[in-house]
Amino acid sequence: CNTTQVTPSSVYNMFAGKSLGSKYRADGYTPKKPVMIIPGLCSSCLKVTESPYEPWIGKRIWLSMSSIGFEKMWSPFGSGRGKKKQPDPTDGCEAEEEAKRRWLAHMCLAADGISDPEGIKLRAVKGLKGCKYLDPGALTDVLSYVMGPLAEMLEDLGYEDGLNLDAAPYDWRLPPYRLEERDSYFTELQQKN
Repeated sequence: CNTTQVTPSSVYNMFAGKSLGSKYRADGYTPKKPVMIIPGLCSSCLKVTESPYEPWIGKRIWLSMSSIGFEKMWSPFGSGRGKKKQPDPTDGCEAEEEAKRRWLAHMCLAADGISDPEGIKLRAVKGLKGCKYLDPGALTDVLSYVMGPLAEMLEDLGYEDGLNLDAAPYDWRLPPYRLEERDSYFTELQQKN
């Protein structure tokens, strides 16, 4: 009996840098059925569509590392090109606390638990881009991948975004009946091919 032990290095060598999707495609696999990805809880990007804080309109808030205060962590990688950022004496704990309060005010629903707060509106980012990476970027992809590796493997297999591969992100803060009432989520999901 000839048995082969499977180890991480043997799997890597088997694919020699190719993704699993590329390997199957090279072996002749072609997509036969469409794929619809429905992300889990907290796995859909939310973007700001209405806000009293104008710089955030149109931007992702869930999960944006910069909007929840991680921009200090990335400052050595910013446009200063290695120059150490000089501390601003007026930029202290108060500014950081204000940023956190602003983020929470945007993320929380109104007191009834199902409505948008006054002057603030968040909506799910549509399609694959709404669930591949919560905070896409050169440094943040690896920190915020959700369905990215799966979607990329399916694309390597020959699936095409919008043709036979799609995703249906949703506002995970809401109960299902409210998703239908407000966003027609389930109706739209049924109508997708």
